[in-house]
This record gives sequence, structure tokens and C-alpha cells, in this order.
Amino acid sequence: MKELAVIIGRFQPVHNGHIELIKFAQSQAKELLILIGSANVAPNIDNPFGWITRTELIESSLRLNDEEDYQHIFFHPIEDNLYNENDWLIQVQEAVAIHTKDFGISDKDVVLVGHKKDNSSYYLNNFPQWGYQDFGQITVHSSTHIREFMYQHRLSYAGGHIPDFVFNFLSNFELTQEGKRLKEEYEHIDKYKRQFAAYPYPPIFVTVDAVVIYEGHVLLVKRRAHPGKGLWALPGGFLNQDETVVTGIKRELMEETGLRAAVDVRCVKVFDAPKRSLRGRTITHAGLVRIPMYGGRFENNLPRVKGSDDAEKAKWFSLLEVKKMNRELFEDHASIIQSMIDIDQV
Repeated sequence: MKELAVIIGRFQPVHNGHIELIKFAQSQAKELLILIGSANVAPNIDNPFGWITRTELIESSLRLNDEEDYQHIFFHPIEDNLYNENDWLIQVQEAVAIHTKDFGISDKDVVLVGHKKDNSSYYLNNFPQWGYQDFGQITVHSSTHIREFMYQHRLSYAGGHIPDFVFNFLSNFELTQEGKRLKEEYEHIDKYKRQFAAYPYPPIFVTVDAVVIYEGHVLLVKRRAHPGKGLWALPGGFLNQDETVVTGIKRELMEETGLRAAVDVRCVKVFDAPKRSLRGRTITHAGLVRIPMYGGRFENNLPRVKGSDDAEKAKWFSLLEVKKMNRELFEDHASIIQSMIDIDQV
């Protein structure tokens, strides 16, 4: 038996297969560390629950009834970084290092427990310093199917595949304002994808986003419609067929924020993570926008802006505020902003 077992997963939501995996991992080591992925993602139909909620669901499903149970199982959040996999690997390594240091154990006393079901499990090969124990095939509905049942108000189809506590939680979640919002988003995206169901090949969409930095602030808009209704995002949208990327960036910026300054698009960077958008394969071109001179109206020493078109609101946020807004930002916009800020410093 090893000293520490490690499991990596999203648990969106936890199901009986996950519980079997966790109990198997507990049999492989004295202590268990569960790393909860996608901890920084704004709520969407693929990631509806925060990492703390998922931790509580796992704990309640395991029925940890006494203090001794809690002393041998630990949880740690892992944030997504679609454009820097090494950052994700470092987070996992750091989380494990904290626990190995606390318990005075070495890497050879650590075992990673999981199941290499398909190409999506490639990450399990990235930690050769630890042992690996394969759990085997999980023969229950996947979390994806369970989420779909919830959005379709067919949660009874998941009965027997999820713990009773999780079933009751999801049944109540369906009735909440957030549950209803995500159901609307699910229906919107389903309808959107059905438009292209007959195409011989799935379409690839091209979009543009404006990263406007001014006096230590970034300009964001609140989305008026699904997907991501109510979330903050970069001003942007689909590229028109008759315009260049730079022209599209300037147009979307003006349409959504009313900013009519003679802006300068300093550079453009492509962000093309295959799963960055729930609508389908969407490649965006983010432009780093500077405002060299501004002769318009100011508000709190910042150029005055006003949400319009697809934007319910436009607002300046300090760089510090943006850094703390991960779970309020649409899609991968937090990663885009950070990447463009790094470029701005060069």
C-alpha cells in the first residue's frame, strides 16, 4: 500500500462510478488527495458547479460520518489553462508536493489512480515520477449524460447512476434561477448546433475580440444573450465576410461599447483551443488595443463607454479586479486577457 493516492477529475457532477473510483483509490493508499479540475471556469452547461460545491457533493456521497474519515481524504482545486498546459501540470505537481511534504513522503510513495478510457485521458501519462494504478472501465452514465438529463428535465433517467444526495441536489438545482439559466443556455446551444447538422463537415467559426488596456484597466462588456448571458466578456463577435480581422476588431469595439476613439490595434494573436467555445469549433483573433489619444468624454478618469448591440453593459475594470474575475468571465477570456497583458509588457 502506498502513502498517498491521487485522483484528478471534474466531477460535473459526481456519479456512482466516481464513488467506486474514490473507494478503490482509498484501498491503494493511506491518504487520498482528490484534485478538482476546472476550478476557475464561469458556470456553463459543461461546468455548472464550482469546485467547493463539487467537494461537498463528493463528501456527502461518500458519507464521511466521523472525524477519522475526514482525516484521510483531502481536496484541492486545479485551474484550467487552455493555452499553457505546463501551468496545469505545475498546479497538479504543486498540490501533490504540498501533501507529500506535510506527510514526509517521497514521489515513490505516491500512486495516481484513474482510467485511460480514450485520448482525453492522455494527462495520466504526464506524471512518471509517481506510480499508476488503472481502475478499469466505469459502466455507468457519464457526467455529460447526467447533465443532459438535468437540462432536459429527465433526471429520473439518471436514477441508480448517481448517489441519492446528488440526485436530490440536482433536482433542487433545476428549480433555481441559475439552473433555469443553464437550461436556457443548453437549449440555445442545442438549437444553434442543429442548424449545421446536415453539413458534410462541422463548421469552423471565426471571431474577433478587443483587449483594450487603458491606464491599468481593461474594458469588458456584460453579455446580453446566450451563451454566457450575464457574464463579462471582451467586446467582440463574428468576423464579417467582407472585412479584415483588424477592421472587425474595431467595428465590434465601437458597436458594443460606443468607444469612438482613434484606437490602435497594436498586435493580433490567435486563440484556437478546440473546446474553447460550447457553440462548436471557434477560432478567435484577439487584438491588443491601445488608445493613443482620446478627446471624448471621461468618467472617473477613464473614457466613457456604454453597452449597446449585443452588450447589456460596458465597464472598465482594473487589472487586479480582472485577475479575480475568472468565474465571471465568458469562455476563455480570462486566459486571453492574461496572455495579451503579458504581450503589452514586452
